Amino acid sequence: MPSPDKYAGFDAYIGLDAMNAYMKGLASRLPVDGRAKLRLSRSQAAKINDLVRRDADSKSFSDNIKWIAVMARQMARERPVSLASCFKTPRISIIAGELVSHSDCDITPESLEGALSSFDACQGLNMDEIWLFPRAVSIELIKAFAQTASRVIDDRREVREAVRWVEGGRDMSKLKGHSDAFYEKALKILAEKGSAGELESLEAWLDDRRGAGKAVQSAQRRRSRDAIILSNAVSSLRRISQTDWKDRYNKLCRAEKNLMRDDIYANGDDNSKAAVRRQVARLSRMTGLGEWTVARNAVEMAGEAILSDVEKRERDGEAEHPEAPAVAPSHTCTYWLCDPDGQDALIRRLNGRTVPTLENPG
Repeated sequence: MPSPDKYAGFDAYIGLDAMNAYMKGLASRLPVDGRAKLRLSRSQAAKINDLVRRDADSKSFSDNIKWIAVMARQMARERPVSLASCFKTPRISIIAGELVSHSDCDITPESLEGALSSFDACQGLNMDEIWLFPRAVSIELIKAFAQTASRVIDDRREVREAVRWVEGGRDMSKLKGHSDAFYEKALKILAEKGSAGELESLEAWLDDRRGAGKAVQSAQRRRSRDAIILSNAVSSLRRISQTDWKDRYNKLCRAEKNLMRDDIYANGDDNSKAAVRRQVARLSRMTGLGEWTVARNAVEMAGEAILSDVEKRERDGEAEHPEAPAVAPSHTCTYWLCDPDGQDALIRRLNGRTVPTLENPG
């Protein structure tokens, strides 16, 4: 599981090939233990709005914060979707969080596809999970931006505190409880002013704790890292919002690829396809089998029905009969997935029972 401060580490980045291998390992460690809702809560969206207020003084990245705040409000209004979970967290949220935290928030359509494909190769993902993965990644990017931006704003407040400390008498009793950004700025100002005595006192105070050099290096590394994360998060969110996920979904989703073998399904409208996919998901949960297995069997049964009817018409001498129906209900996977009689036969097949050859319904 990702750590609570997963976006703060300095050595988390791994390349695309290593990421794909990491996702395969992650798949072997995540047990599905229930269902949980994918959502960006209103309280999380409110935190983004609070950043707009907190950044009002410095206006360091207010335009980006405002844009992300609008996106967060929109996502918070979207209907939560119940998905397979691990540790009471949607499985794809964990995958998305790992992808974001190990890529410095630099997400491309290729990295989305690679992460999903690698995970799915070891632990099958459901249709809804694959379709909603860009949303899950966007939620994690918003969280990463919010956490990092909050830290940047805090550090800039610390820098102002350091200026006031130097100008206000340099009271050593008020040094505790500050961040490295405070100490770095205080050391810099004292050095620039040529205040050798106070500089030595501050360095000695820091040496008793962690060392002046370490404080400066830590502040500089974090500032550089935070700038990269903020820039990447914004670019990635824009990139994802402009990506047509439908083609990649069709390429990634094994259940969808099976369904698309059925011409009637493939040529259907979005609403009819969604209805079929819901039935695949329902039968998958009912039988405990993967969605791609349910879809494959439904398509195979449609093909078998077509072959059976062709053979029957040939036996009856009706192969060239102009009034013979081109497509019977049982010739499409929709019948086996959505019609009560078709469903019963499909479930018997999925449960390993013998399924009798059916004549054309109706």
